[in-house]
Amino acid sequence: MSEDPSLAGRRLAISIHPERSYLRVIVTGDYDFGDARRLYREAFQAAARHERKKILLDLRGVEGAPTTVDRFEIGELHASLKAELFGSMDFQIATVGNIPLIDPRRMGELVARNRGINAKVVTNLQEALAWLEVELEE
Repeated sequence: MSEDPSLAGRRLAISIHPERSYLRVIVTGDYDFGDARRLYREAFQAAARHERKKILLDLRGVEGAPTTVDRFEIGELHASLKAELFGSMDFQIATVGNIPLIDPRRMGELVARNRGINAKVVTNLQEALAWLEVELEE
């Protein structure tokens, strides 16, 4: 079976939606660590710019899987960006996606939490919204 050439090599695309009480970030494309670092920085910067202390990061449209090292570094990046842009301010980030992008062991979440980030990684959108205590705004 051959792969659909129109789907090969799709860069990660980010769509940012400042909602009333949180920042909704929708990402699509093929996973790439360099693109992922860029999109996390854009999301955190947008949250700071729009004065939102909660981010819903929707990765359900992303294909592929980070390596174990990538997951570790993404958790560290979250902590670094939070410290840089929000200091000691309360802050929450919920990430929703599909396995294998989402690690069943939640390594990235563990790394971020161990560095002081209030983070949750799930595979169900409603669970992410409930954890953030927000509603989906259309």
